[in-house]
Amino acid sequence: MEKNCWILEKEELAKGTFRHVRWEDGRLRLEENQTEGEYQSPVFRAAPFRKAVASWNASTPEGSHVEIQLRVWIQNGEKEEKTSHWYSWGVWGAHTDRKSVSVSEENAPDKGISMDTDTLILSEGEAVGFQWRALFSRKDASPFLYLLGVSVPKREEEGEMASTGPVPWPQHLPLNAKTPVTPCSQLLRDPVFARVICSAVTIQMLAGRGNDDFLPEEIAWCDYDSAMDGHGNWSFSTAMAGELGYKAWAAYCSPEELLEELASGYPVGASVRYSNEPDHEKLPYLENAPGNTPGHLLVLYGYERNEKELWLLAADPYGEKNETVCRRYRWEQFLKAWSGRMTYFVRERKEGFIQKAIERIPVSFRKTGEGLYVVYSGEKSLSFQEGEIGSCVFLPAEQAEKKKLSQYTAFYGAITSEGIKAPEEIQSKMEKRETAYRVMLVDHLGHTYEGYIE
Repeated sequence: MEKNCWILEKEELAKGTFRHVRWEDGRLRLEENQTEGEYQSPVFRAAPFRKAVASWNASTPEGSHVEIQLRVWIQNGEKEEKTSHWYSWGVWGAHTDRKSVSVSEENAPDKGISMDTDTLILSEGEAVGFQWRALFSRKDASPFLYLLGVSVPKREEEGEMASTGPVPWPQHLPLNAKTPVTPCSQLLRDPVFARVICSAVTIQMLAGRGNDDFLPEEIAWCDYDSAMDGHGNWSFSTAMAGELGYKAWAAYCSPEELLEELASGYPVGASVRYSNEPDHEKLPYLENAPGNTPGHLLVLYGYERNEKELWLLAADPYGEKNETVCRRYRWEQFLKAWSGRMTYFVRERKEGFIQKAIERIPVSFRKTGEGLYVVYSGEKSLSFQEGEIGSCVFLPAEQAEKKKLSQYTAFYGAITSEGIKAPEEIQSKMEKRETAYRVMLVDHLGHTYEGYIE
């Protein structure tokens, strides 16, 4: 089978070249007293390709970041090859301004190459090899790099593929497979961005198998790409799962590989475009879908098969309520809706891993007016710049202590120059002290300021 995905981890990372970086305990890190460094992987050969998506798993403490780059060997004629310049997937760090780097063909240093957020694209010629480069930077603690990945679409699967019906059924696979996930509707999240955080909510559901419990808003703001002004960067989304301790990568996946992964007990994320209207002019029909979308991410957590049909079990965050997220989609229809075969793989969590991506900072709140509160850290009042806080979340304290954070009934306040403003729908309850509220202020840089209003 033609290889189209490469994962470099553990001892394989030690085979590259180093400048102010060392390999230690299966990971790469900066040498002591070095604030910057560089790692280059060996060169890998590949069947000719025209697109590539990179992935990485890192832990980036406050003040540190990594930048992943790729260069390719372009086939020029039958025997000649040309090495491209390095192309960047942007700056990644949990506590920094995360920016992808898009480059048009007109501005690229190589003819016929462009960079579209998370995808390197060749419009002329084909690449037959590639090499990673990782740049490290820190102020205090070093970032750690655990995994590098790259995936290219198989040539016969580069376009939108027509349905071919159920694949020949591998005899070793069970007829049914199911690994439950905690369903989460993106439409119940912060109205500021609820309709555009399907990728982050997909990661939330895939990473929910661990003991950590995060708001979907925390995941979304911590994988926010300021260059694209959005949360749907494939590489950033799987890097976010990596920051939480999971082995994760984005890859172009075949139907057979998808079923193998689900049968192995690992839910996956899938990029889709669909309509629930049978005669939609532009979008593939997907029976039982919650609406129309030209670009979306959802979770597949299993399948059901009988003698005639194959159904995929989906946790689709486009469902209006948590209770309506879980759905069944017909295999043949899903194949048409599955955009380019792009898939998020989120595997096992590293044993003993301590995540540093999302920091919870305890604060207190003092009332200064009707529904208005000033935030304090100890005896010092805190003020936030406009746009610094992405989401201001209020949740009933009693409810939140009994459920996962993605399952509670959340309310959303506002940040003003005078402090935080409680949502109008709960102000009367707060005035009467009928319910205590846990308040979580989520910024763009991996910090959550949290406390209780009794």
